[in-house]
Amino acid sequence: MNDDDLLRALVREHGTPLYLLDLDMALERAARLGAFDTVRYAQKAHPGLALLRALAGAGHSVDATSGFEILRARAAGFPAARIELATDVLDRATLEVAVREGVRANLGSADLIEPYAESGAHPE
Repeated sequence: MNDDDLLRALVREHGTPLYLLDLDMALERAARLGAFDTVRYAQKAHPGLALLRALAGAGHSVDATSGFEILRARAAGFPAARIELATDVLDRATLEVAVREGVRANLGSADLIEPYAESGAHPE
């Protein structure tokens, strides 16, 4: 079966929209970025657990923009040291999750520094 036939069969079976992801290709492209000092996958681009698990298993790091994304990254197998909270909005629930999980933060606004510092969320 060629690729076009496979796609048509998948659409018949699952309907549209249909999103397909080639995990091998995603991992290969992530590996190409290994020459950079820091590379983190922005899970808001595609938060599928299969992709997150594959990236975690390959030793990559991940950005999280909320407490939910921190927990999703942990569920996918990322250790806290490879998760970074990257946010411009810091709500209480996200802050609580970041503190509990020991996730460091990249704060996008100066007015977030004080509540973050007071929380004790900054791991060593």
